[in-house]
Amino acid sequence: MRRPGSLVCVLATAAALAWPGAAGALDPGAIDGCHQAILKGQAAVSRGRIAVVSRCLKTLNYQTCMDTDQHAIAHENELRNWVAGEDSACRAAIDAGSAVSDFGPASCSDEWADCDTEIPAITTLEDLAECLVCQERGLDFEFRDTIGLPRPTPGDLDERRCTRRIARLVSYAARKNVYDAAVCAQGGMKPFACPVDPTDESRFGRALATFARNITMCGIDEGKAPGALANLCGGSATDTATLTACFTAVAKCIACRRANSALGQSEDCIAFSGFADCDGMF
Repeated sequence: MRRPGSLVCVLATAAALAWPGAAGALDPGAIDGCHQAILKGQAAVSRGRIAVVSRCLKTLNYQTCMDTDQHAIAHENELRNWVAGEDSACRAAIDAGSAVSDFGPASCSDEWADCDTEIPAITTLEDLAECLVCQERGLDFEFRDTIGLPRPTPGDLDERRCTRRIARLVSYAARKNVYDAAVCAQGGMKPFACPVDPTDESRFGRALATFARNITMCGIDEGKAPGALANLCGGSATDTATLTACFTAVAKCIACRRANSALGQSEDCIAFSGFADCDGMF
């Protein structure tokens, strides 16, 4: 016959396992909070990095646009704090029994910035945060490459306006998918199934739907901004339609790779985006 003390012990153990936040118990709130913090951090760093590019385009500093500035670094530190800070949801989730591998990518992929070399293994929340910061830097490098940075500042005002317009379109759309992913991931755990949704049902899809109208405003088919065809998308576009298709693919690529990293997914971003260079490597 089981002693009363043993029964109390069994019940107490069961209660601890069932009660979120109890010592040694998984905390669903913290788990979800960590996933949301990762996505929020990605959005913040993305905003900081496009701000650097936007300032360079506005001040006509195409040739020597800095990689980062204090504003962007502040956003990177926000991400580090949200993911690895003492009071972060991720730290609470780990303290309650989750593993670092429950969050973000299993390993740090290159992402156009040698992140796999910089962070060879993700074993701590600090590793995870540094990986995410590095990957956002790499996504920025690839984005800059597709808008032709660095290069001599164009003398053509129409080309400069077109470049700025497209830069805003791509960065805004790709960041919108972070919010779609946050909604999809809410309350969930790995493995996630939150593929990028390019339809009008998503924020990302609605942003993509504005590309054709906005890029038409560059006036390329009317002979304006001829340098845009030579300098954007590696010179592969021949008219408004192909330039629109290229940057739609670029936005899909960035959104896909960012979502894969945030949620530890493995969506085929080359197939999804149609962007042949969407392999994370220069």
